[in-house]
Amino acid sequence: MRFYRKAAEAGHPEAQYDLALGFRKGEGVRKSPKAAARWLSKCALQGDAQGQRDFGVCLFYGRGVAKNLAEAVRWYRKAADQGDIKAQYNLGLAYEAGAGLRKDTVQATKWFIAAAKQGHTEARKWLRRMRLKAGRRPLMESILTEEP
Repeated sequence: MRFYRKAAEAGHPEAQYDLALGFRKGEGVRKSPKAAARWLSKCALQGDAQGQRDFGVCLFYGRGVAKNLAEAVRWYRKAADQGDIKAQYNLGLAYEAGAGLRKDTVQATKWFIAAAKQGHTEARKWLRRMRLKAGRRPLMESILTEEP
């Protein structure tokens, strides 16, 4: 971890992400959710999609930082816009539940489709359930006709 720390301190996002994972899991360093969140934040601020997504997770659940659903969603969106499959799924869940933003089934579906197109199994399951629930609602049917 010594080399990761040097590289992370020098500003390398990949090293910052790896160091954060070490702190999160307690591998090579003492487990510290605060340190993990701090390094993920640095990584996220440099535009790293994995860092943005995982920092969003920290904010969503209050791991090492104060819980802040709206801020978590903001970081999920940044990562999702870069094509991060897990962030797309997380954003879909947030829209579905109205967690950190207004509940919006259309937006949830949009993000689940994006994740499903990349092979996210749970997103595909969600879309199948929504097709069954859609019935004859024209708007939902038109959104759900796009096959992942």
